[in-house]
Amino acid sequence: AEVAGRVAELKASGRPVQVVVFATSHGRNGVLHLTGSELGVSELRELAGRTGAELRVVIVDACESGVRSKGAKKGPAYALSLATPSVSGDVFVSSSGAREAAQEWDALSGSLFTHHLLSALRGDADADHDGKVSLMEAYAYAERRTVAESVDVGQHPQFDVGLAGSSDVTLTEPSKARARVSFDEGL
Repeated sequence: AEVAGRVAELKASGRPVQVVVFATSHGRNGVLHLTGSELGVSELRELAGRTGAELRVVIVDACESGVRSKGAKKGPAYALSLATPSVSGDVFVSSSGAREAAQEWDALSGSLFTHHLLSALRGDADADHDGKVSLMEAYAYAERRTVAESVDVGQHPQFDVGLAGSSDVTLTEPSKARARVSFDEGL
């Protein structure tokens, strides 16, 4: 309710609103196990949808949190517009398939998927070197690295997209970061 209220305030001032929800927890059969309670992944998606934001991105890192899209269907016709691109709709990213474990590594002190997602957002996923990391770049990077490093047990992140618009969503702009790490050439 608090987020929906803030979204309404921002929209009333004429600002476009995008909401990003990131949840990491234990999970099973599409249910997140929180301290003393449970939250269905579908309920989390519905809560994000009810915020009223034009764009809602939900990222879940938990075992058995994925969705399966089956088949395809013909979409409605569309008109071509040269207006400034904007994006609206819903995005859901899960760290694992519906019946897969989400790995945690002692060497990372946490989740394999979250490690790769954070690396992506910090700039490793900037495939076109434009100084920005888009939603598609971040997901592709985290998915590829997670699958490659989980070959022994098989973890397959999933992506469910329901977007309208004509541009990708920028999640981070590492080129504008104020902090840098420099290493001496001898290293």
